[in-house]
Amino acid sequence: MLALYIAMLETDEERGLFADFYEQHKGRCLQVALAITHNQAWAEDAVHNAFMRMIRHKDKYFTDPGKRTRTQIVIMVKSEALNLLKREKRLDHSLLDDVEPIVANDEPEAFRVASGKEAMAALQRHVSLLDETSRTLYQMKYISGRTDGEIADEVGITKNAVAIRIHKIRKSLLEKMRKEGYIDE
Repeated sequence: MLALYIAMLETDEERGLFADFYEQHKGRCLQVALAITHNQAWAEDAVHNAFMRMIRHKDKYFTDPGKRTRTQIVIMVKSEALNLLKREKRLDHSLLDDVEPIVANDEPEAFRVASGKEAMAALQRHVSLLDETSRTLYQMKYISGRTDGEIADEVGITKNAVAIRIHKIRKSLLEKMRKEGYIDE
């Protein structure tokens, strides 16, 4: 596959950056996809789709192929794997049980997200509709469980900026979930 990807790139610098990145991360990406799909062929398709997305948006990823890009490729692989399962109508909603609620445990009960598959599916739908930056921050915080400081280091913004953006994302998601009746007023 590497030869196919490299053929799509224009410069030797891009080819070198991508080849190094691909060799370094393809194994981890395949593990992530396989954990979601439980199917080798689908996992390989998810990894392929994620790397193709990376190539299509190479200007975004090849300018700084550091920690941020590593996180984003794993998030893209997760997204592609879930999309494959949806297309195949084999998404096991128990997979959504691993998605952590968007509200902290110390908030009043009235603000907790309603449990159940429908609420988790609604939350996942709303998260998928976020712009890519917001979706990445949300996934780093609530799915990967990273601290604001870790996120700040990885994306290159201040810890305070991360906290503010996460707060706004949560507020937006909570409002959408509240409007749909998944959260008590």
